[in-house]
Amino acid sequence: EYIVGRFRHTLETGEPYESENFLKPRNDVEGQEGYEWTLNRIVLPDGRYAVVCYYYDSTKLLEAQQRLRDSDRRYRAIVESQTEMVCRYRPDGEILFVNDAYARSFGSTVEKMTGRSFWEVVSPADRPHVRAMLARMTPESPEVRIENRVESTRGTRWTLWSNRAMSFDAAGRVTEAQSTGIDITDRKQAEAALGEALQSLRRADRRKDEFLATLAHELRNPLAAIRGAVDLL
Repeated sequence: EYIVGRFRHTLETGEPYESENFLKPRNDVEGQEGYEWTLNRIVLPDGRYAVVCYYYDSTKLLEAQQRLRDSDRRYRAIVESQTEMVCRYRPDGEILFVNDAYARSFGSTVEKMTGRSFWEVVSPADRPHVRAMLARMTPESPEVRIENRVESTRGTRWTLWSNRAMSFDAAGRVTEAQSTGIDITDRKQAEAALGEALQSLRRADRRKDEFLATLAHELRNPLAAIRGAVDLL
C-alpha cells in the first residue's frame, strides 16, 4: 500500500521520489538484501503521464558501508579505552579527532577539541623543535618520535609522542597524521634529579682531589725543611 501510494503521488504531482538505502533480512535464503529505487513522472507520446521506476540492487554497497561503520565503531571503542592520548591532525595543526584521554588532559571534551589546533597546547618554546621533527615524515620514513612540553590542566608537562603520517599528496607531503602520546614528566624529573646527583658527585670528587693535592703539598714542605737541616749538619 505504501509503495502504491508513492507511485500515485508521483503520477499525480510529478514530484520524484527516492527511497532510503537500507538492509533487511531476505525471506527466501539466509542473508541480507539492500536496494534503492526512484520514481519519476514521464510524458507518453499520446500526452498521458506515466511513472518510471529505477531499481538498483545496492546489497554489496550497503554491506560494505555497514562493515566500515562497524570497523569505525570498534576502532573508536579501542581508542577511547586507551589511557594514551590520541590525536589525528592535518599538517597545519587542525585536529580531526582526539580520544577522551587527550581531551581530559587539556580540560576539554572530544567535541570541543575537534577543529581546534594542537599547536595551542604545545609549549611555545618547543614549537620550532616539534615543527622541524614533523617535517621529517616522508613516504619512505612516515614515523617520528618527539619529546616536548605541553600546557595541560596539570601545568606544563613533558610528553612523548609517536607520530605517524597516514596519507600523503602526489608531491609526497603529509596530508594527515596521527599521534599517540604519554606523559613522561616523572621520568624527566627523575632524569633531572639523577643529573643533579651526578654533578654533585663530580663536584665532591673535584673537591677531594683538590684536598689531597693541598695535603700532599703541605706534607712535602715540612719534609723539605727537615732535609735541608740534615744537610747543614
